[in-house]
Amino acid sequence: MTRQYKKVLFEGHELFRMGYTRINFPWFFNEEDVEYVVSAVEFVCKFGWMFLPVYKFDADQNIWVHRNEREQSQRVWLGEVDYSSGELKNKPVEETMPFSIQTTQQLSEYLRQAE
Repeated sequence: MTRQYKKVLFEGHELFRMGYTRINFPWFFNEEDVEYVVSAVEFVCKFGWMFLPVYKFDADQNIWVHRNEREQSQRVWLGEVDYSSGELKNKPVEETMPFSIQTTQQLSEYLRQAE
């Protein structure tokens, strides 16, 4: 890494931090499920840049947020997990699913339409 890049990171500019992703497939995924996930990742690789105008970067939380999102969920870090009492404790996170469960075929059709 260059000195300038390191300097920017040490100053707290998370926007410039490199990101990495690892994808794991559960043992019960069938070939169709795996193909859908791979296709979705390929879609994001090709067209993800087109979605940038509908997001804004929240420098206080160092996250990208959809411009229409009124409430921002709190970002949870692994470092916030606490086992010191012998029990798992962390800040509560509301679990919501904004979409209904759909079949892999339905989801694949959405990807086809988007392309």
